[in-house]
Amino acid sequence: MAELSFDPRTARLDRSLPVDHIREIVDTLFGHSDVLDQHLIPAISRSLAQSKPLARYESFIDLCDQHVNEWDYDKKGQFLSGHPEIGAPKVTGLSAKEQGTARVEPATLERCVSQSPVDYCLETDEIGCRSPMRNIGNTIRD
Repeated sequence: MAELSFDPRTARLDRSLPVDHIREIVDTLFGHSDVLDQHLIPAISRSLAQSKPLARYESFIDLCDQHVNEWDYDKKGQFLSGHPEIGAPKVTGLSAKEQGTARVEPATLERCVSQSPVDYCLETDEIGCRSPMRNIGNTIRD
């Protein structure tokens, strides 16, 4: 596995998994952000301590997904804001590999922006935000 100091596919995914390894997996999967450090990593650690060992690495990813889906819109917005936007001038690590190093044309970026008139924007707390990474498409907060 790229970018990791160990292979999570062969590691014991249970209560014995050190928090540093949980952090390493989460940072590699999603990129580092404070919300992951403060909320997801502790939740994963608690879940691993209270459950049977995970049988597969994919189950770890599913567990992350389960916890993130339980978050409120503010935490989800922090999570999305922590990842570099498509076409950001400087990206590093896996984001650079995913996005490549070529300049992204404005027309490509425009296609990434939702066209829905009812997008809720966490950045401005308004309907109709045009920021590609801060939209929660077709979702209006309760």
